Amino acid sequence: MPKPDDNIPSMLRIPDSVNLSRKKKRFLTFNRSLLARKIIMFNLVALGILVAGVLYLSQADEGRVSQRRDDMLQQAEILAAAISAQPVISEAYFNSLAKPISSIVRLYDADANLIMQQLPNTITGSDGVKNQADSTNLLTGILQTVWQTLSGPSEVSGLTSSSLLARFNTLVANAIEQPNQTQRSTFTSSGDLFISVAAPIVVDGKTDKVILISTLGGEIDAVIRQEREQILQIFVLAILTSIVLSIVLANSIARPLRRLADAADMAYDSAGQRLNPALIQIPDLTARPDEIGDLSRAMRQMIEALFERIDLNKNFAADVAHEIKNPLTSLRSAVETLGYPLEDEERVALLGIIRGDVDRLNRLVTDISNASRLDGELVHEQWAPVDLDKLLKNHVEHYASEWPNVKISLESGNEKFEVFGLDGRLSQVFDNLISNALDFIPEHGWLKISLDYDGPDMIEIRFTDNGPGIPAENLLDVFERFYSERPEAQFGDHSGLGLAICKQIIEAHNGTITVRNVSESGGAQFLIRLPV
Repeated sequence: MPKPDDNIPSMLRIPDSVNLSRKKKRFLTFNRSLLARKIIMFNLVALGILVAGVLYLSQADEGRVSQRRDDMLQQAEILAAAISAQPVISEAYFNSLAKPISSIVRLYDADANLIMQQLPNTITGSDGVKNQADSTNLLTGILQTVWQTLSGPSEVSGLTSSSLLARFNTLVANAIEQPNQTQRSTFTSSGDLFISVAAPIVVDGKTDKVILISTLGGEIDAVIRQEREQILQIFVLAILTSIVLSIVLANSIARPLRRLADAADMAYDSAGQRLNPALIQIPDLTARPDEIGDLSRAMRQMIEALFERIDLNKNFAADVAHEIKNPLTSLRSAVETLGYPLEDEERVALLGIIRGDVDRLNRLVTDISNASRLDGELVHEQWAPVDLDKLLKNHVEHYASEWPNVKISLESGNEKFEVFGLDGRLSQVFDNLISNALDFIPEHGWLKISLDYDGPDMIEIRFTDNGPGIPAENLLDVFERFYSERPEAQFGDHSGLGLAICKQIIEAHNGTITVRNVSESGGAQFLIRLPV
């Protein structure tokens, strides 16, 4: 069974030592990734601000205290009504009324003396302090400590248990003095929040007794603490979830980017000086429907274009060597022949051959130099709107004056044909196509150039002649470098690079150029399509 790497060309396959190094780097992705740390930090900061706001609002919310106070007022008024209906209050009757309330319930006489009281089971003393185990666990205890440190110490009145009873007595005294109004008070004692209400029991317009209800010490704080602990527990779960999801998200972004970066780093040798194609293998992440997939696709296409360009340069170098070798061989033969005794006519003929070969070499070197510089010039030259109609009219007028025996016409109508490109390079294409056509058109022949739109976003330019046409088997070869199929009389006058350069220029303008024969009897038509 073939290995996965068997389908990879040898020049693209990465050595095992490089793969091992890459695997080691993957485990360090999180430690090396600034992006991953930023994602986690931003998520935690936002989550922390949210939880801090919830805790602050929970701690400062007075609605809970107000609701509890209103409930106690209703309970006190109900108890006062029930007691006032009985001329004699027994302790059993009082306990039956007070026990369901689960709060401190005290009954005072008109002189503010305590008659009886009902304390919940959670009370161990008469000071009203709740005796219960702290249900806060280690985790929430730590978080509570942190929260209290950040929010500052709570306000404590410094009251003792005796002062707490004094608060009750003051509230009862106020109720005795104001028989038509239920008294209420909210205060802190020893750090605990208390809510107390005192309802007067009125007989014949005077206060006969006072019923006092008070929350347990720490009851309200316990409710607030319990809610806060629940919020903190949810926060712990949320922060753990946020960290996990952040790591997953960061790795889904940072790891592919790291792999792409590592693959790009592999393109350089140990000195970081030159490209090493044998070490390039861009990870295939094109299946991802996000920007990482787009980046991977773009980098793979870039590498493919790079290798294609390298192959083209190799082939171009081989073709150049072959094309130059032919005139050099002819030139060498002619020079060697000059060393033999020759007639004057033979010597003149040899000198003509030498001169022709030198001209051919000069033409080849010039065209090769122009072709080599074309890529760079297409990138660096300033692009601008080009009026194709005007450009072609100038060429038609020029060639019509030099070739009076050939009818050259342009059909463009009254529309405007404008593309964004390089005026000089497009002019070079048109000049090459017209001059090539004129080399094959018979005397009194014709060349027709037409401009037209193919839809709103595409311009078509056709060069149609009545020459002999192109052999069917060579229609795909005419755009290859150094291809030339010309009459014997024109041998050596052309380098065969013209149409290849035309194709390169048109493709740089995101267009296409094709050729076909008009009919079986002859005639060729070149079609250029350029986007508007």
